[in-house]
Amino acid sequence: MIPEQDPCTSDLENLCRQKAELRRQMQQKIQSMSGEELAERSRKLSQNLFRSRLVEEAELILGYSAMGHEISLRPLLNRLEERGKAVAYPRTADHPQGHMEYHLIESGRDGFEQHPYGMYEPPAGSPRFDPRTDSRKLLVLVPGLAFDSSGRRLGRGKSYYDRYLSRLAKADARIVGVCPSELLVEQVPTTPWDHRVEYICTESELITANYSKSQKEGVN
Repeated sequence: MIPEQDPCTSDLENLCRQKAELRRQMQQKIQSMSGEELAERSRKLSQNLFRSRLVEEAELILGYSAMGHEISLRPLLNRLEERGKAVAYPRTADHPQGHMEYHLIESGRDGFEQHPYGMYEPPAGSPRFDPRTDSRKLLVLVPGLAFDSSGRRLGRGKSYYDRYLSRLAKADARIVGVCPSELLVEQVPTTPWDHRVEYICTESELITANYSKSQKEGVN
């Protein structure tokens, strides 16, 4: 279970320092990209996803709204909605710190509310996706500051995605990490509650992570 409080106790202090340093390095890399360069990478990455069997087979796509210098998938997700795919986005506004829920939306950006952090979220009252009762095939698109070939992910340090992904253990879900190719590293330091992804999509390739199903949650 993911701790609700700061997990960086003495036992994990060194590991948390490693994660913080890697987070700093990756943020510098992504922030050095111009808006035009990031938009072009987002376009190419979206093309890779659109052409993949993962999108074709999915019945519901759990997407996200880009925050800061994250890869933007909004044009892709709008296109998929127009083609009849169901799409849901995270909402954090009504939930405790570190927790989120996915809500379905059909009306594009006009139906979104802007969060104080700048990203757009589905409005209060929009239909909520419940993985306990919804058996549709899922494609979960997860941003990150770094990924490695074993599917380890470095997020922003609040564990929103780790908490939610742990709830999908019994769902028919394919989990895809999304990032520019510069954010692929040799190894991401992880804690026992960090959730791995099954695939990593960049602007140049779609990678299948090399880990066993028994390693889907945690480090080993």
